[in-house]
This record gives sequence, structure tokens and C-alpha cells, in this order.
Amino acid sequence: MKDFREKRAKAKGLKIIDATCPFVKQVHIISTDLEKQGCQVVVFGDAYHPEVVGIAGNLKEPIVIEEPELVKHFPFIEKIAFVAQTTQNKKKFEKAAKLLKSKCKELIVRNTICNATEQRQNASRKLAEKADIMIIIGGKNSGNTKRLYQICESVKNDCYHIETDKELKKEWFDGKVIVGVTAGASTPDWIIDNVINKIKEF
Repeated sequence: MKDFREKRAKAKGLKIIDATCPFVKQVHIISTDLEKQGCQVVVFGDAYHPEVVGIAGNLKEPIVIEEPELVKHFPFIEKIAFVAQTTQNKKKFEKAAKLLKSKCKELIVRNTICNATEQRQNASRKLAEKADIMIIIGGKNSGNTKRLYQICESVKNDCYHIETDKELKKEWFDGKVIVGVTAGASTPDWIIDNVINKIKEF
């Protein structure tokens, strides 16, 4: 589908700028190559996220799963290739990979989670352990921001996912000493700065 659109654009003389994240593009290459090798490609990610829709769109018969537990419903498959949305939770991906071992004769696992995503998740978890309250900044439809919130919430009850400083409430910070702030990968610096400055005012 993508090649078809590119050919139509070129035929019209349009200039094409490929702004695809190189990590995402790598998942496309890996998954299509593994499918050509006769693997049933399983993608671990949010089914309706644009990144996963793009990955699946390049494959003939992909299977997309959002949670490790869904592997239990799989039939036995001869050869499986397992890849991930670049912003997925590494622990969940690894758990799903372990479950897949019993569902096939051969399993090829490619950890396609972006290193920066993994580092951000680990740093957010450590910060949540120290902070009295966590503020997670990013779009409500952002997959990686949602996962940051889930990770922080798993270790800290007082967590708030906001998009801008206008959502902050002064009472959240009553009695709090250490405030932790993290943000999704695509959150602009100026939005983060505005949130931090508003917290300082409180």
C-alpha cells in the first residue's frame, strides 16, 4: 500500500520526504524479511496505533497482540517471528515471548523496542520510587506516554497524566516534598518547561 501511494505521488511530480523514525523503519524491514522466510509475524503493540497499523500494513497476514495473556489463545504455529512496537514495555514483551515458545516449533524474537524508550521507562520508574507525586506529560493518545504513566502508577499511587500545565491542580501538591516529572518522547520542551514553572509557582 505504501509503495503504491509513493508511486502515485512520484507520478504527479510531488516531492516525497520520508519522515519515518529510523527505529520504526527498521521494524518494517525486519518483519517483512522474516515473513519472506516463512514466519508467521506476531507484532506486540497497540493494534490501532499508527505505528502498528503501518507495520501490519506491510505484511500479508500479521497477528497483533496487545497483552502477553492473549498468547494463550494461539493455535500451534510452525514458525513464529516476534517483533514489537518501538515504544512498548520491555518486560511485557519478554513475558509474551516466553509464552510464545510453547505455541510453535521455532520462535525468532527480535527486540525492536527503541533504546531511548527503554531508558526513559527505567528512569521514570526509578524517579517514581523516590518522588511523592509523579506528573507524566504527553498526549492522551500517545502510546509511549501511556506506558510511562502505567509504569509510574505501578510504584506510586499519586500519578497524573496531563497534556499541558493548564490541567495541573494546586491541591495535588499539598504536603508533597519531592515532585517527579517525566514526559513522552514527542512532548515539546516548551510544554515541559511550562509544567515545571507552574509547579514551582505552587
